[in-house]
Formats: sequence, C-alpha cells, structure tokens
Amino acid sequence: MANTSSQPSVRSVQRAIGILQVLERSERPLRLKEISDIVDLHPATTSRLLATLEESHYVVQDQQLYRLGSSVLRLTHGFLVNDPLSQFARPIMQRLTQLTGLTSTLHMLAEGERLLTVRVDGIEPMPYQQPIGRWLPLYIGSGRTIAAFMDSAQQEAVAEMGDGEPRANGTALSKKGILESFEQIRADEYYVSITERTTSIAAISVPLFLDGAVAGSLSLTGPQDTTSRAALEEALPALRSASEEISNRKSYQ
Repeated sequence: MANTSSQPSVRSVQRAIGILQVLERSERPLRLKEISDIVDLHPATTSRLLATLEESHYVVQDQQLYRLGSSVLRLTHGFLVNDPLSQFARPIMQRLTQLTGLTSTLHMLAEGERLLTVRVDGIEPMPYQQPIGRWLPLYIGSGRTIAAFMDSAQQEAVAEMGDGEPRANGTALSKKGILESFEQIRADEYYVSITERTTSIAAISVPLFLDGAVAGSLSLTGPQDTTSRAALEEALPALRSASEEISNRKSYQ
C-alpha cells in the first residue's frame, strides 16, 4: 500500500512554491486576495502559507502588501556560487569585456524564457542594468538568438506569444516578423538588437549550445548613443570565440 501520510505536506510545499513564484514574477507587492486569486487557493489557506513563509523571511508583509523577503537573496547567492556553468563562464566573460569594453551577459534557457545568470559590466555605465535573476521573454532581444535554434513548434509558440507585444519605440511586434527574424538568425548565427527592448541599449548576441542543443545566449551590450551596429559586429569574432569556449567545456556538467 502506498504511503499517503506525506501527501498533505507535499501539497503544502507545492502551494508555498507557487506563492513564491507569483511574488517573484510580480513587478510590485501584492495583496492577499491578488495572490490567492492567482494561485487559486482560498484566502485563509493562502494567508497561512504566507505566515509560514514570513517566519523564515522568504516573504515580507508591509501594510497588507506582500513581497519577497531577504532569505530569497540567500538562495540566489547559493545558486551563483554553486552553479558550475556560471562559475566557468565568468572568467571567460571578464576577458571578453576587457577585450571589447562592452558589458557581457549570459542568459540561460529555462521554462520557456531566458534567465540572466552572469553579467560583467563594461567600461561605460549602462542607462539600464538588468539584475541577475531577471526573467525575459524569447521573442525579443537576445531571446530570439535562443528561440531561432529551437524546434519549429517551439518557435511558433514563441512568435505567437510575442505577436502584438510592444517594442521600446511603441511599435508592435508581429508573429510573421518574429519568425522571419528566426530564419535570418539561423543563417547569420548572431543577432543585433538596437533600441528593441529598451530605447537606450544596443546589443549583439550569439547562441550558446550544450550537448548539441541550444541552451542560452551570450551577449555584448553598450549604450545606444555610443555603440553602433558596426562596433557590435566588429566585436562578433571575440563574442563567438567566448561562446564556443563555454559551449565546448565539459567540466561544469
């Protein structure tokens, strides 16, 4: 007979993780009802779970608004110091930034999005700086470099998700345009994004492959007003070399 005594505990853990994920994705603190509606739990159940998370400082409540607490940063630190790929990629990216003067960033494919795991700041201060752990879609910016090398069904799904979404300049993306960009990226094996996601940023990215499958992207980024397309493409050989070095290394697996 299967042991069912632990099932309620497992369910509580799953629900607590769901609440943390909701707070992590939110751009602002949330009220109890908002959280309970999103996770589809009774407010009383949600309140009990939030109280437990508060005790361990994974959640903070202030004026009936909930947000992630300081203990989440400890998890982030634990990931950064123990993730072998991040540890291996960082010195390579430091050399890349020293050579080009541009900010280098590593995004990894995770759960149908891209996650910023490593950033090495360049010489010029960036008007906008992505925080480590930021989730971003695949239909815009360096995400396209990843999606272009996924299978056709996944590309369709990404393009569908981006259809109608705004660029930084206010114009809307189209599914057709996104799919066409994937085709061009596969041919070029790189992608230049200028004022696409934010008006002040110019970037070039290449795919990162692990075990023959696309796993992320490596990018070089600079302020748009001082970083031309020609300057980005001049840095492409160094960017490709760094990506290949990370892709070919097996010791972090």
